[in-house]
Amino acid sequence: MAVPGFSINDLIDAAVQVKVVYDAFFSKHTSSAAQLQDLIYEISRFAQNLERNREAFGRVGLDYEDFGAIYNTLYRCNEFLDKYKSVLSTKKSPEAIWRTARFPYAKEYMQELKGALRAHRADLSDRSVLHLL
Repeated sequence: MAVPGFSINDLIDAAVQVKVVYDAFFSKHTSSAAQLQDLIYEISRFAQNLERNREAFGRVGLDYEDFGAIYNTLYRCNEFLDKYKSVLSTKKSPEAIWRTARFPYAKEYMQELKGALRAHRADLSDRSVLHLL
C-alpha cells in the first residue's frame, strides 16, 4: 500500500484522471477547446455539403427523404455545442472551468455526433452520384 487507505491501482487511476483533466486545459491538440473547434468545423463542412446537395437535388427536381434524421443529428449537435460553448470563452468563469474539465468525458458522444455527420454526408454524396448517373 502506497498511501494509507489507497491501493497502488487507486493512485494510478487518480494520476490518469489528473492527466485527462490537465490535457483538457493545456494540450495543444487534445484540449477541450481544440476538440470543440474541430466539431464546429465538422458541422460547417456538413452544412456546406448539405447546401450543395440541396441545390443539386432542386435543379433536377428530386427530394431527399432523410431530412428528419439530418435534423435530429443537427439538433443534437446544437444541444452539445450550447452545453459546452463556455469552453471557448476567453473569460474563465467557474462554469467554463467546469465544462472544460468535464469535456473529455463527453468525447464518446462527440465522436458519435461526428460519425453521424459523416454518415449523412456520405449518404448525400452517394445519392447525388446515383442521380447524376
